[in-house]
Amino acid sequence: MRLFILAALPLLACDGSADSADFGADSGDSAADSADTDTDTDTDTDTDTDTDTDTDTDTDTDTDTDTTLGFDLTGEYGGTRIELRWLDPVSIGQEPLVYGDAFVEVDASADHVTVSAPAPDASLLVEVNPEDAPGMFLATFFPALYTDVDASGAHDEGESYVGVGMEWLVYATGDISPLAMFGVVEGWNSMTIGSDGIPVVGDITAVPVSANLFPVQELTIGGTYAGDRDGMRIVVSPGIAFAGGEYPALLIDQPLDSEWTLTLSGEPPEEHMYEPALIGSAAAVEVPYTYSDTDGDGAYDATVDVVGNAACAGTTPAAMLWTPSPTELARATTIFFASGTVGWSAIVLDADATPIDAGTANSLEITPDCVQGAF
Repeated sequence: MRLFILAALPLLACDGSADSADFGADSGDSAADSADTDTDTDTDTDTDTDTDTDTDTDTDTDTDTDTTLGFDLTGEYGGTRIELRWLDPVSIGQEPLVYGDAFVEVDASADHVTVSAPAPDASLLVEVNPEDAPGMFLATFFPALYTDVDASGAHDEGESYVGVGMEWLVYATGDISPLAMFGVVEGWNSMTIGSDGIPVVGDITAVPVSANLFPVQELTIGGTYAGDRDGMRIVVSPGIAFAGGEYPALLIDQPLDSEWTLTLSGEPPEEHMYEPALIGSAAAVEVPYTYSDTDGDGAYDATVDVVGNAACAGTTPAAMLWTPSPTELARATTIFFASGTVGWSAIVLDADATPIDAGTANSLEITPDCVQGAF
């Protein structure tokens, strides 16, 4: 099971042993004294003492109910909020993950922010492994950054998630001995799971949260062309055109050089968005290829101009992919754990839409062997 954080709050209970001792002493006093007045006095005194004890216990419980959690932020987190969303720990490692409501949240207004976290309600505690660890209850929380566009103080429909935490927060209570050997304590813990499956406890006052899903706003790809460049141009055509869709304009249509570069910036037009089969979700795929400008007007015309070759990494066509910011936490975590990129990235048009690094994306080749193919 993939756990990232544990949290547990020790609940102080009133210890009745002192009261029992008092009443035992009173019985002795009553036996020694013959006057009823003395007995009444002892009883009243003990009652007052018990009242004071109860008051102290209430004060301790109130003081210990909230725990201060701290978050260290990195990346472009301006205008965002941190939320801790309840996550059913039994669903970890399965599809889909089961989330609940936000537990606590705070403005991401500085590199380090804190939030006061109460003990979770009993309804949020889950006995995650009743067979092997009976009596161990966890409440797991997932830290995430979202853009609070309307400043409502809560995540609303359409607001983007721009970061998820590497460490999770979990509230552990009951018999936590199976986790105690790893340093997990009764109370709030910060924890990651190492590659060996062993939990590593962190610092609850310095939980790292990065804007790791902030959209990449610009992408440049490039490469070489060794053929005759007379009348040749290069475009990026939206993938929706290959799927028979309509689009308003090409984002790039420029002369072809022997060493060429293509740069896309900002979010593509909405008309370029669709659901490519190789992506499995809404995206814009921009495919570079050459064409012969037959009519010499400096613009691609599918009815006149002759399509040439694609730009390939090896013999696999490359493309420029725009992945929109996720507005649901489940989608954000899927992208994050798949090491995906939000915004612009370079891919090859194979069955997995495999990402390529900057070095490969800028060493593409346009050759007669590189054909567009189907995607």
